[in-house]
Amino acid sequence: MDTDIQQGIKGYEVLKERKIPVVVMEPVKGGKLAAFNEKAATPFKEYSDASLASWALRWVGSLPGVKVLLSGMNSEEQVIDNLNTFNNFKPLNEEEQKRVLEVRDRIKKLTAVGCTACEYCMPCPAGVNIPRNFSIFNDYYMYMNRDSANWAFQGLAKNKAGASSCVECRLCVDKCPQHIDIPEKLKEMMKEMDFLFK
Repeated sequence: MDTDIQQGIKGYEVLKERKIPVVVMEPVKGGKLAAFNEKAATPFKEYSDASLASWALRWVGSLPGVKVLLSGMNSEEQVIDNLNTFNNFKPLNEEEQKRVLEVRDRIKKLTAVGCTACEYCMPCPAGVNIPRNFSIFNDYYMYMNRDSANWAFQGLAKNKAGASSCVECRLCVDKCPQHIDIPEKLKEMMKEMDFLFK
């Protein structure tokens, strides 16, 4: 998912070229790739009954030069799943690589709001950080990870910059080059992610 973030795949290629062993942190993207939107997961589920996390681990583990994967685990079940993935490890085959790319593309296409984070809508007179709210909403829509969304939202809520601070003045709507009805989308966010606002 993050091959183009920070050094990403370019940094990996430099290390591989210099024959420097690679250590990868968060191969399951902080747990987001262990469970995500069912619409995107179909190519994996049609192919095998392997866990979603194992696909992420095997993709990283299939990269030549990767020697260590540091994956956080919260339960004995996750430990066992990770051990099963690496006992008799098999790199992804060509068909599996295609499915990984298909799932990645499906996840990236899943957005709740077409916000580009241009910030033309900012500053909001009520203090709402509109692009950050939509970033959290889109991230949740892709990965369906309540814990991650809750953690990301806490900083906004603490600064009264969350969606619930919107007073529907609609000043942002005319400024948005994407023509997003921002107050309506913030209400949609509060409805779909009601666990954040209780």
